[in-house]
Amino acid sequence: LNNTVKNVIITGGSRGLGLSHVHYLAEKGYNIAIIDISRQACNVYDELKGVDALLALLSSKGIKAEFYECDLTDLDKVKKTFAMIVEDFSGIEGVIANVGGDVTGRDQKAEGGKATANSIDISIENHDEIFDRNYITCLNTIKAIIPYFKSKQFGKIITTTSISAGYGVEKETAYAVSKSAVLHLTRCVATELRDYNVNVNC
Repeated sequence: LNNTVKNVIITGGSRGLGLSHVHYLAEKGYNIAIIDISRQACNVYDELKGVDALLALLSSKGIKAEFYECDLTDLDKVKKTFAMIVEDFSGIEGVIANVGGDVTGRDQKAEGGKATANSIDISIENHDEIFDRNYITCLNTIKAIIPYFKSKQFGKIITTTSISAGYGVEKETAYAVSKSAVLHLTRCVATELRDYNVNVNC
């Protein structure tokens, strides 16, 4: 068995926490497949000059890095993107399910923002957007990689939750609930996959 983690997928990797993961793992010599909803998503917080600049920087470190556009709320698209990545990288050993946030942005930047009623009074539309952005993206990411990791009898999955998942919050109720769902999904999948030598942590 090849139990070395060399090739890693990072979702939401062109900005925020995901981008910090990209830089950290690049310094450690990992090859990285970056997934985000669009090439424009990186422009929201002015952290990057663009995806091409990021890929050039990563390449200068001597690692393989590629960018893939994908709406992670669409399982069919996620499966197709993951299959492409596995082929492009000749295998994947690790996945960081990082995508998340608040109300989904309406344009290709997916900027998002806070719900108008950011409590238990949140609209069902906003609630579902937040749940999709945090939980469904994570669920689809795991569902897409599980068959491959099972066949390899090896893999590492890291999900991303929030401190808000562990206690009652006065605001951002939908966000906290979606992140607690991610937390318990992680526990369940870790239990399901331990016999396949696949680690799942949060």
